[in-house]
Amino acid sequence: MKTKKPIGIQLYTVRDHLETDYFGTLEKIAEIGYNTVEFAGYYGQSAENIRKKLDELKLTCISSHQNYEVLVNDLDSVIESHKILGCKYIAVPWAGDDERPGGKNFEEAVKNYTAIGE
Repeated sequence: MKTKKPIGIQLYTVRDHLETDYFGTLEKIAEIGYNTVEFAGYYGQSAENIRKKLDELKLTCISSHQNYEVLVNDLDSVIESHKILGCKYIAVPWAGDDERPGGKNFEEAVKNYTAIGE
């Protein structure tokens, strides 16, 4: 039974299932009662096909995990897929040692994150 309150799941927690049955896993997620998801990879699926499935299952994408390097090197593609998915937020789940405070690329990373946010 679906609840009206947003109850979400970070799809990274079911990554092994997504690898073997992407859309079947989303179906199970909806069946359990979740209505919001956070992506951590698309496993070769297109944003368009994922959006169709989300709409069918009445699931909403609230956010996704994206690698720092992808944001720096292919931001337009990330933004486009997020628009298609209706996904409002982007999270960077991990920064490399060089991009963390005290790392040799930290200052550059701060500038890049600022530009990405803008």
